Amino acid sequence: MPAWATDLRASVAYIPTLAEPPSQGPFIELVKAMDEVYSEGSISIGVYPFARSIQNVTSDVADFHLPMLRSPHYSDEGRPFRLMNKPMGQVCLVLYSHVDDRLTPQQLYRHKHAQPYPYRLSIMRGSAQFIDLPVEEVNRIEQGLRQTSLKRVHGFLGAQEEADQVLRELQLKSIHRSLFECYDDVIILPKGERGRRTEAILQQALETLEAQGRLRQLHRKVHQPYQDWQIYDPPFGSAN
Repeated sequence: MPAWATDLRASVAYIPTLAEPPSQGPFIELVKAMDEVYSEGSISIGVYPFARSIQNVTSDVADFHLPMLRSPHYSDEGRPFRLMNKPMGQVCLVLYSHVDDRLTPQQLYRHKHAQPYPYRLSIMRGSAQFIDLPVEEVNRIEQGLRQTSLKRVHGFLGAQEEADQVLRELQLKSIHRSLFECYDDVIILPKGERGRRTEAILQQALETLEAQGRLRQLHRKVHQPYQDWQIYDPPFGSAN
């Protein structure tokens, strides 16, 4: 084993159907594929609540966390962690608002500097720091969607596949979907030498999977390009 090689600990955020304990879901399959091509060591996997999973990296419980989006305004400066340069793929963030007040990203940004900000928005805990708008955090996707349905908040921002799954399960026909933006889907790393070593290992693993034609296939099981549909339209809005 080369001197720089080591065993790594992956901390994966719990996401229903995509990453569930103890170790199942498309995100888990992606990490296992990275482990498979990393012949100089091994990658163990733990699944945790989203915010705790990020904290695992900064407290040395894990060597890296996934997933996380990289927004254009984000900077590593002042953060206790950093984002990996090479993305796993793309993730589309969807704006869920009430059908009586269908919001667009343009509306949200138009009033960005208004005091007070006229919209109450929510996002999953641990993600607010990556969005360049005033947002509050919730612990579960279900919470954000239900609050939107009840008009307790104006909108919820959620990754397409994760939030759509919950929307279908809850059958909240009062929810309207619109594309917020698509971002790089990346890995969170610790700062310093430990993070640089980890990034070198993970980048090589991702590049190997890419060269094998597997990376795109594996990530497409997690995140697709934006799908334009509404829960209140057939077949979802039809009577059972």
